[in-house]
Amino acid sequence: MINYESMIAIGYDYGTTTSWMATLKENGESKLASMCSDLFLCNNGNNLLFDEHALRSRGTQGAYIKSPKRFIARADWTGFEGKYGLCLRDAIGKFTANLIDRIGDCRPAEDRPAHITITIPNSYDGERMRYMRHCFERLFAERYDKFILHLLPEPIAAALHYAMHTPIPGGVEERRYLVICDIGGGTTDLATIFLHRKKVADNRYDVCFRVVATTSDSVLGGDDIDEMLFNFVLRDIHNDPTEGLSRLADQVDARKRITDSKIQLSGTEASDVELTLHDNSRKVYRLTRKMIKDELQLTALETHSHTFHERLNGLMHQLKNETEMQYKEAGFGTFDWSNVILLPVGGSMRMPLLREEFQRVFSKATMHDMATEARETYDSVVYGAMYYSMIMNHMPSNIREVKIEGRSRHPLSVAYLDNRLHSLVHANMPDGMYQTDALRPLRIEADGTFELTTLRLFLRDGDSVNANDQADYVFEINQVFQSNGRAAGDIPITLRVEMKNGELASAMIFIPAVDAEGNDFEKNVYPYNK
Repeated sequence: MINYESMIAIGYDYGTTTSWMATLKENGESKLASMCSDLFLCNNGNNLLFDEHALRSRGTQGAYIKSPKRFIARADWTGFEGKYGLCLRDAIGKFTANLIDRIGDCRPAEDRPAHITITIPNSYDGERMRYMRHCFERLFAERYDKFILHLLPEPIAAALHYAMHTPIPGGVEERRYLVICDIGGGTTDLATIFLHRKKVADNRYDVCFRVVATTSDSVLGGDDIDEMLFNFVLRDIHNDPTEGLSRLADQVDARKRITDSKIQLSGTEASDVELTLHDNSRKVYRLTRKMIKDELQLTALETHSHTFHERLNGLMHQLKNETEMQYKEAGFGTFDWSNVILLPVGGSMRMPLLREEFQRVFSKATMHDMATEARETYDSVVYGAMYYSMIMNHMPSNIREVKIEGRSRHPLSVAYLDNRLHSLVHANMPDGMYQTDALRPLRIEADGTFELTTLRLFLRDGDSVNANDQADYVFEINQVFQSNGRAAGDIPITLRVEMKNGELASAMIFIPAVDAEGNDFEKNVYPYNK
């Protein structure tokens, strides 16, 4: 049995439209809370409101309502602070603090750190990831004496949720590919992940994830559909959308009503939305699924030269082609899509039109509905983040963190190890491939293009690793990246950590003697043996 009294796990899906937080409390029960992610800027940019009802009651003519996450996704995101006199870091911190207060503060047992996993889009580069980590580290440092922060790509979190909650067919072993399509309010992430689960003993399973291919769009999401419907209504009110906007008594209220109507269309063919005009007259508009389908296929997006349908369809086919190419280059021949599970994730994937397109592109694969009675939001990401925190909490104390990345431009965090291995790596790794951290023994980082990554976790049935079982662990992490230091070119690196009886037994870091550019390394294997 897991000793819940000595652990605390927090999963945080910081979304563009809605943010979710799940906690595992000390009595073994989990709790879920959510908040609208929007912030409110007055015309002078100085006033912040994070409560939607307070926002609406204050009056909103000329207001600017956006989520901080949306600005971080933009190419010119660093100019936002100077333009509005607002620190995004403070905005994210205040919002997250309110969400923590809503869910209720959870404190770990004495001398045990809280494990907090924040999910991030696939598209975040090193600068954005470091910015997000800094935002949340400063916030949680005010609430917890000891905590360990993990950043986890959103598709990985969804795959972890699937692995933890779905029984193995036949109960013995499963080798399967998962295709995750996560469409939230402002971002779209897709990934193909190989999952290997094997029963090795009663209530014990060996679980392996491998990231095969990823693609994403940091500014494509459900908000684009909301904006299209809003503009459609404005054109209906008046031929000139600007004039139509001026006729609304409250544009924020109108946007919310239209969005609510769109959500209702997930379960019905038509929905009515009643709007109040500036002369206090009321007008009822009927929105239909066909109307949304036409807008998705015919109306070009403000952020793209293509329609929503064209952009999403392009992302799906890009992932499909990349998956088939990776499989063929590995020497496995033609990829079999009939052994693939489709996982629709994110609030926007409640829309039947998007689910149908997902199934149409991957027609031979099988759709798996992640929603249950307790998870009607389709946001399995936050639960996957919570489970990742649970796993990290039950890892032996020698291992601080193991992180997964896929094919993308991200900084590389290989692992946080104890001081003995830290000294070993610090002395032997090439320049630019590591960065020490005062709060943790080691963080290895490098910007570059990563290929395949494998993380092997020894999980307990339905829960996580139980460190008290004194089991043996083997973690193998494979990365390919470009060095920032004296060695240029793509460098494959493998870290193998072996645990015996709950303690670090050996660690091997494998670096080739010659990289892709022909640069020599003095050593290629750095062993550690207890």
